[in-house]
Amino acid sequence: METSKIQKGHHAHDMAQYLELAEKAVTSESLEHFMSFSLPWIASFGEAPAVFMYLVSKQAPLPSLHHRGLAPGEIPLVEAICRAEIDRALPECKAPTPPHALEAPSHISDYWLWTLQEQRGPLGILGIVPSAQAYHLPSTAWESLVTFLGHAITSFLHRAKTSRQVAYLNTYLTVSTLLAQSLGLHDLLETILFFCTDVVSAEEASVLLLDNSKKNFTFFQTEGESKPVLHGVCFQADKGIAGAVLSTRKSEIVNDVQQDPRFYRECDMESGVLTRNMIAIPLVAGSEPVGVLEVINKGGGLPFNDDDHLLLHFIADEIAFAIRNARIFEYVVNSYCKQRQGLNTCVGCERPLGSWTPCVKYRADAPSAVPADIP
Repeated sequence: METSKIQKGHHAHDMAQYLELAEKAVTSESLEHFMSFSLPWIASFGEAPAVFMYLVSKQAPLPSLHHRGLAPGEIPLVEAICRAEIDRALPECKAPTPPHALEAPSHISDYWLWTLQEQRGPLGILGIVPSAQAYHLPSTAWESLVTFLGHAITSFLHRAKTSRQVAYLNTYLTVSTLLAQSLGLHDLLETILFFCTDVVSAEEASVLLLDNSKKNFTFFQTEGESKPVLHGVCFQADKGIAGAVLSTRKSEIVNDVQQDPRFYRECDMESGVLTRNMIAIPLVAGSEPVGVLEVINKGGGLPFNDDDHLLLHFIADEIAFAIRNARIFEYVVNSYCKQRQGLNTCVGCERPLGSWTPCVKYRADAPSAVPADIP
């Protein structure tokens, strides 16, 4: 009878613990906040001196190790173990499979490892350094915990991805609104490049324009530390990663620029800024190449990802047509307005940047079609 009361007490205590973990999974503001609670919780649950989780989901920005109780010297070894287990598990995870304990190599037999799962495959690794008390917990308790953690972490990653997508959409709408305003091209691109660096957490961004001969790039607008140095700098349009993406008309994420043989190092030497990684996107208006958008050095030493690429691709389309329209507008002003109405005719003109047609005053005096040879 006394033993039965003790068992019921333990069961009630375990249920209270699980409810506390479930509450944190619902109320935590971020994955990091949940991790800061769940790792100590797991250590307490298993009476384990050390706990770690290694996440490799495509929804996560990077493979990342979260731990409690590991010594600094153990971290590289644990990361290597987790990478090896994930590589081993990948071929077996084409369809969801129940989480299971993985046999640790003999020289680290004091670690227990489980795979964390999401719907599309392995999410990561949960590991503990077991104590004598951990052996008393049934395997079903660990399996239930691993299943719950997989669902909870997947939910956090999905919410974070959704938040990023909303931020990207807001940025795109902001850029589209700016294009409808009467801004000079330099002012417009300065603002757009600021949004580009902000939304993808980059340090630098530049618009490289082709000259009329299509043989040279010019740093037309730059945001970041190198802005006062690179503005106006020219180099051949067949050089560098910029030249490569313009030639192929295909944008690229290059997350190890210094190892890329196409990289044009003279720009780094000119600016004094070391380029670690970049997204390079050709600026093409219709069928006409006008330049390249480069966004450089993701903050925190992180790599650029597909979400960053997708957002910048859409913005690059807007930039390309803004440049094209600005050139047409300039041609109209120089060829029609100023020649017909005088050099000061466009002072104070409030037409939007995208308006390429001759002004109302000119159309009233001498309507005609715009020549087909506009540059």
